[in-house]
Parts: sequence; C-alpha cells; structure tokens
Amino acid sequence: MKKALAVMMVIGTAWSLAEGFGTLQARIPGSNNAYLPIWLQSMDATVTVSDEIAVTYINQVFTNTSNSTEEGIFSFTLPAGSVITELALWINGVRTVAKAISSTKATSIYDSSVRKSVDPALLEDSAYNNYKIYVYPIGAAGDSNASRRIDFTYVTPLQSAMDTVTYALPLIPSGSSPQAPLQTSVTVSGRWQDTIAAVLLPGFSGTAPTITRPDRNSFALSYLVDSAFTGQTLTLEIAGSHSPLYRAIAESYTPKLDTTMPFDSAGDASYFALWLNSPASTAKSREIVFLADISYSMGDSGLALLQTSLLHAVGLLTPNDRFNIIAFNTGFNEFMPGLVTATSTAVAGAVAYIDSLKVKGITNFIDPMKAAMASSWSTTANHGIVLLTDGYPTWPVRLQTAGLIDTITAYNNAGVPVYGIGIGKNANATFLSLLAQANNGTTATLAAPDTGSGSLAALVNQLGFSYLYNIRLGFGTLDTADVYPAQLSYLYGGGQLGIVGRYKKTGVFPVVLSAKQNGLSVQDTLSMTLPTANFNNTSLPELWASEKVSALVGQIALQGATTTLTGEITALGLRYGIVTPYTSLLVVPGTTPYGGGATSARELTAGKGVIRSMELSAAWSPSSNRAVIRYAVPTVDGTVKRVSLKIYSLRGELVGTLAQQETSGGRFTVDWDYSGRNGRAVGAGCYIVVLQVENKRLVQALHIAR
Repeated sequence: MKKALAVMMVIGTAWSLAEGFGTLQARIPGSNNAYLPIWLQSMDATVTVSDEIAVTYINQVFTNTSNSTEEGIFSFTLPAGSVITELALWINGVRTVAKAISSTKATSIYDSSVRKSVDPALLEDSAYNNYKIYVYPIGAAGDSNASRRIDFTYVTPLQSAMDTVTYALPLIPSGSSPQAPLQTSVTVSGRWQDTIAAVLLPGFSGTAPTITRPDRNSFALSYLVDSAFTGQTLTLEIAGSHSPLYRAIAESYTPKLDTTMPFDSAGDASYFALWLNSPASTAKSREIVFLADISYSMGDSGLALLQTSLLHAVGLLTPNDRFNIIAFNTGFNEFMPGLVTATSTAVAGAVAYIDSLKVKGITNFIDPMKAAMASSWSTTANHGIVLLTDGYPTWPVRLQTAGLIDTITAYNNAGVPVYGIGIGKNANATFLSLLAQANNGTTATLAAPDTGSGSLAALVNQLGFSYLYNIRLGFGTLDTADVYPAQLSYLYGGGQLGIVGRYKKTGVFPVVLSAKQNGLSVQDTLSMTLPTANFNNTSLPELWASEKVSALVGQIALQGATTTLTGEITALGLRYGIVTPYTSLLVVPGTTPYGGGATSARELTAGKGVIRSMELSAAWSPSSNRAVIRYAVPTVDGTVKRVSLKIYSLRGELVGTLAQQETSGGRFTVDWDYSGRNGRAVGAGCYIVVLQVENKRLVQALHIAR
C-alpha cells in the first residue's frame, strides 16, 4: 500500500503563518535543510456570511516540483475567535474527513500507525489558532503523490462597528509559493436580516471582484485570477443602515430532520446567537494608563511590536485627555508621577520615553497595577488601564493565576476597566481574559504592529465616546441556559456585543437591557423572535460549544484541572467535532476509493452479511466528477424499514432526494451527479447528506470542489 498523507500539529516553529489559508513548506526527510515553500497550484475559497457569522471553506492543492521525495509542514492561522469545524485530506483521490477523538487516544493511534507505515492525520489543540501539521510523504515531481490536497472549514464570529461588519481573507502573497498559483478563486454569498446599504472593497487593487445584489438583504461576490500572486487581503465591508436605537439581531438553530447535524439528539434544546448593537454616542475625554511589559520574556521582537503600537496609540490622544505610561519588569518606572494632560509637549516626552525602553528583569504585575489603579481618576472622563504584555507572570512565584488576579483586582477600588492587549501570537490569552473579566474589560491580541487599524488603536478611539457598563440582559420566559459570555463587557457607542446560548421555548420574547452610562441608569426593551424565520444556522452549535469550552478552560486556570472540568471539555469536543485541549481531529486513511456507476440506489452484494448498525459515508470522486454515497441499513431484526437519503444545503434547503425506499436491510450505494430538484447541477461547496431509517438519522458533510 502507498504511504498516505500524514498530518500532525507542532507548535513553536519560526516561520510566519498565513491567516485564513495554508502554506506548505518541505525539505528532504531527515535532513537539516531549511524548509522551503512547495508550489501552491490552486486555492479555492467558498465563504457564506449570515449576519455576523462567516463560514469559510478553503481548498488547496500543493505540488512538489523537485526531483526528491520530501517531508513538509502545512501551516495556517485562523482569525481571532474562529473555530475549525472540519479538516480533510485527499488520499488516492478520495476525500477523508478527520474525526474528533480524545487527544490521548489520538496520539496513541498516530504513533502506532506511523510505526506500521500507515500515516494518519492528527490536528491537535492550539490556544492561539495557529496550526502546524506534518505532511509526509510528498512525492517527487511526476510521482502519483507529488500533489497533496488539503481542505478545511472554519467559522468566524464577525463584529459590527457603526453598523458595518468586516470580513477579511488574505490572498496569496509572493514568497509563500515558488511560483504563482494556476488559479485563485473566491466566492462569497451573504444574507442579512437587515437591509444591506453597501458592500465595499476598501483598498483592493488590480482585477476587481464582481459583486451582485439579488435583493436588498443579500449579495454575492466572485473573484478569479489565473497565474498571479495577489499579495493583498480581500477585505469586505458590509454596511447596514445606521440606527439611533439599540437593536437586537438573532440567529438560531433548532435540531430537526431537514438540517440535522451529527451532534443532534432527540429532545435537544435549540441554540441562539444574539447581537446587541449600540447607537453612536457623544464624545468624552479619556484617562488612560498604559502598562508596558519590558521583562525578558517579551524579547526584542515583542518589545519592538509594543513600542510601535504604543507610539501610535499615544499619538491618538488630544489635549482633552490625560494619560500615563508605566513600564514594568521586576519593578516599575512611571513616565510621570500621575496622570498628565496630553499636550503636544507631554506626547513628545512620551515618545522619547517609549523609544528608550529596554527589556530586562522578570514579570511582576502586582506593583505596577497597584500604582495604575491608585491614579487620580476624575468623575467625568472615560477610564481605562491598558496592559500590553505577553501575559506570562513570573513573580510572585507563590501565587497561582486565581490568587494573582484576586490580588490585583482587590486594588481596583475605583472600578477602572482593565484591557489586556496580548503582544504576539503566543500571548497568554487565558490569563489576560480572566484578568480583564474580573475588572470589566476586554482582551485582544496584537500579532503585528498596530499603526491605525488594529485592536489597540480601536480601543483608544472607543474610549473617546460614552459607553454602557454594568450590562444585564433579561430574556424573560425564553428559558435560556448556558449563555456565554456569562459576564458582559463594556459596550461602546456604535459597537456590538455578541451572546450565544441555548433555549427551549419558541415565540416573540422581550430582551430587557439594563446598564449604566455616564453614571446614569439606562434601560430599554428589545424584541427577539426564536426560532429565526430565514433558516437554521448550522454553525451556531459549534460556536456555542467553543464558547463553553473557553469558559471551562478559564475555570481550569482558576481552579485546576479537575476530572469534572476536563471530562466536560472532552465530551464537548467529541460531540461537536471541535479541537480542544483534550480532543484532536484524527484521520486514518482508508484503502478503497469509491467508484462510479448509475445515479440510482443499488444494493451491494459484497460483504453484505448481518448488519447491526446504520452506516453512512460520502465522498466526491474527481475522476468521475460525481459524488458517491454509501449507506447501510441494519438487517439484524429482519423487519421492513422506511429509508430516505437526502441532500441539503448549509442553509437547510432540500437539494434532492436520492433514495426513498422500504427495505429489510442491506448495503447500498448512490452515485449523485449533482442534479438538484430543478434538474440543474448544483455548484461547488459544502452539502449535508442525511440518512433516515425510521426515526434514526446519520449525517455526513459532503464537499464538492469542481
């Protein structure tokens, strides 16, 4: 048997990663040669944007043009907050999908398979959405396995600012491949509950994508370029109609036959997502203390990123604002003994202070935090403590995470929000998130210098406007459970808060918003209808599960890894098919590719035997340009059973019924030529195959890339 594609994630290698698509670098096996890029022959991206949720499917083909067999590492980084929902490898022309499995068991299977020269694919947890995967073998030019195909799907919750949602997909830059791809294609479809005022592509040059507007609530984008590096990011700005009122936008998913997913079970509660949008607010003066980590753990590269970003942030201040900078390591040093007005002279002095910073010492958060929290805060300005750090405390050694956060928070008598800005992709996101939550703030990561469009600049700009705090949402009789985040952060004018949860009742429900703004109480009643009428959003369960996993990981950071907490995370990862600290995605290649045949269901005679359980598998066969679906109906009890096999789109729309029969059981196969109910062939993308045997169901995702 030929060696198949092997995949295993590694953390900590040096090269940069592409956010949203993958790069493959390789070298001669066992050598100390530098890893060099493999030719990215083609890349296809299919994106579906529904309100503030984007589902991105990336399909890439890499081809080795050298004369030697090589080993490689496939690398990709997902945008912040994204969840990888599927990983697939193409082995001997057959698409093989990774399955969720406990990390311990996955590693054991991987090691065993490698020793037997049957390489599986293993994708493990990365706390920072950075994934690096071993790939072996990559055949020499002309070999049958010289080309390697990998695809993956991820879900990204988007954010709205001033009623504008932004989605970004980096395209192929030169240097990521030794030669330009033969083809790069992107298709985006969008559906909004509100009216879409405009769909913009700011700063995009060269061959412009085509944008069409079928109606006021939707859009479609297509982009195709041959034999060229694009070297830029496809940034979509989807603008809604500005509203002077608070608004609630909801999406939902209800388990049922037409859109059932592998994680569904009878009697499941439904899922919802709610976006709370705030109208623009009045300008306010700002009081900000910037805490700059200059300990050795930052390193020269981390310090340079911090300095560049902080210089720009200070430059955004005006004479109406007051600020200070405290640089810290083992001890701390203040730019000024207290808050100072942001005059041009003060800002110039701050620039010189920032430029003079050098890394040294260990990391002690307590003393500088205590000094910052004791600042002379006024009663009329917006306040903020902005912590720029890699987030790894080393002093005092006696305090664990929970004790350290409790100690710092106890000094915050003025209730000033603490904003954690993680410096670098490997920043300690868990610690920063817990510290911010305890002090009514938020967190973000700076992976590159922020000189105008990053999270630090956005934060400083937001602090210049009125905002809501002490936010509470009441859902009345909706009967909600497991709502995340459990504690809501500040909501700035023109900003948005996103919430996910479970619910049991249906109907129109009042959502009662209560909060504080400028020291005064704010209350409003909004309306939410569940389930939402348009379609079941199949991405919500995995987003909800990811949010719950994040909350449980936070509890582990505070309480330690108890059996109950780790068991709950493992169960969520296995049920929802997501990567967690305790679950991995594993592929063990099959040996039999699917063949072609007629487009009607036919019974297979080979290996029929006694069938004790339902089975379902689906794969696209590029050689025949058809999808082949195999299923098994139990024969063990001998009864006649009603069976149906149907295809649905991700929107829950019925594409076609491939089989409708009564049978006493057996193994069957259907070759689907992509014809829909209207007789026309459907396009490339992701579809859902549903096998129904009496009241039991099996579900399989089917990706078509043509």
